[in-house]
Amino acid sequence: MKYRFFLASIAAVFTLNGCATYSYTDAPSTMGFMYSKYAFVAYDGKTLPFEEIGVVTTDGLVKIKYVNDQPMSNFTRYYTEGMYTGGRFQLHLLPGTYTLVMGYHMDLGSGTKSWSISDVKKTITIEGGQVTHLSLWQSGSKWGVNESDGIKALDTIKKDFHALTMDGPK
Repeated sequence: MKYRFFLASIAAVFTLNGCATYSYTDAPSTMGFMYSKYAFVAYDGKTLPFEEIGVVTTDGLVKIKYVNDQPMSNFTRYYTEGMYTGGRFQLHLLPGTYTLVMGYHMDLGSGTKSWSISDVKKTITIEGGQVTHLSLWQSGSKWGVNESDGIKALDTIKKDFHALTMDGPK
């Protein structure tokens, strides 16, 4: 009986995540210190104005692993670490076409964690001033990434980026 409840709870979480497209501001960082915030700058040189770059955000569950075959560790990283790894994520890119390799990791704080065992590739085109938001969808054992316009969150993205960059890269 315990296991049925556990499996039903997990199924409910996956179903809820499969139906919703969360915006950047819905990401778990709205709970303050509990969740992390991340910003990656994937170009060299000084930080450019938002009008000259594009920003990719995620729902905190989608984890970008590679950009054009380069691991995220190759890029300048700013972050605040919360109790959980999920949270607000932003990736700054110059205009162009990029192939992203992504997985997902779900840690909702209930003691249960799940993560993908396979990756998803997605090609996106970035323009200056654009915000592309990526969110997880799931259906049964399949998963993928929804792409939506995230420009409504631009003010919050800018505030988060300013706060994250105050102490320099990490």
